[in-house]
Amino acid sequence: MKRFATILALWGSCLHVSAQETRRMADSVRFHRRVPGLVYAVVSSDSILLMEGVGYRQFRKKDTLSLSNRFHLGSATIAFTSFIAVQLVAKGKLKWNTPLLKLVPAAAAKCRPEFKGLTLADLLSQQAGLVSFNNFHEIYSIPALNGTPRQQRIAFVQWATERRGCTDTTGKRVFRFSNANTVAAVAMLEKASGEPWEVLLKEYINRPLRMHIKTGWPNLLSPTEPWGHWMEADRYTATDPKYWFHVSPALTGAADANCTIADYCRFVQDELRGLRGRKAALAPRLYELMHYVYPQYGFGWTNLEVNGTHISECDGTLGTFYSHVEILKEKDIAVIVLCNSGDTGGKGAALNLARLLRQRYTTPALTAGR
Repeated sequence: MKRFATILALWGSCLHVSAQETRRMADSVRFHRRVPGLVYAVVSSDSILLMEGVGYRQFRKKDTLSLSNRFHLGSATIAFTSFIAVQLVAKGKLKWNTPLLKLVPAAAAKCRPEFKGLTLADLLSQQAGLVSFNNFHEIYSIPALNGTPRQQRIAFVQWATERRGCTDTTGKRVFRFSNANTVAAVAMLEKASGEPWEVLLKEYINRPLRMHIKTGWPNLLSPTEPWGHWMEADRYTATDPKYWFHVSPALTGAADANCTIADYCRFVQDELRGLRGRKAALAPRLYELMHYVYPQYGFGWTNLEVNGTHISECDGTLGTFYSHVEILKEKDIAVIVLCNSGDTGGKGAALNLARLLRQRYTTPALTAGR
């Protein structure tokens, strides 16, 4: 018995050292990439293996990040919208081949010919080809829209379908991510369900998964939440929500969600369980559909296969935060990294740290004791 207790103590000490090493590794990435802060997690389908944070909520202020802090997810919000969509389709509210113009007829009059046949599947798989709206410069240029958020989304769809989009040299639509595609999908879901996206979020995600996803810049909810950052004149500028650009309500369901790392872990764990055929919020076939319906891109997730391992990824930014998730189905591992900088440094920090965590938690010698 005494020997067993000694082994447990040594094992606990090793875990503590490993956690310290991981934290030093994360802080090294943060320092090298010169970003204010990072929160990160590694989960399996039934456990949170790691959840930590390094750095600060606001650049040049010693306000250490907390795991209860909220991070903006940018266009990674599409994963939530896709999660809602598969449930509405399963309930028969609409179909994947339902035409956009059937549910948003107001856009028909001036719609460009190449967009008249767009379906829900085209939009959520990013093969619709609508005009690109993927960074804050483009989003800042959205024209003023009036009415309720639902009305603004319909107005945005009218505006987007009148403009030349993304096609190849033959005029054929090609895969290219655009927040405009997701906005159009949101408008379809709202029409089919009779509810605004904000209500659908509560009904189909927050309540069943016991999550607390919100919308808007985190520091608009409270100045003690992380501030987004942008590189200006070779130094970081913290973005004050009073003066920084306001995200149009039209884009809420496409690119304006925020949550804590713990809530994001809960959502990603559910995705991982579903992909592995375990008990999850939805039927396993719906997770397979979301992640693998098409080569390279599903509904809200990119996909690839490396050495027999299916990997799903979802990234998002509106310029001042960066989020990255990768799910390794066969390895039963998912990695999440959130950064409160959205420039190349923030993206690089998120991707570099994710790679290091993936290597650490998928190397047999390191995972044998899990």
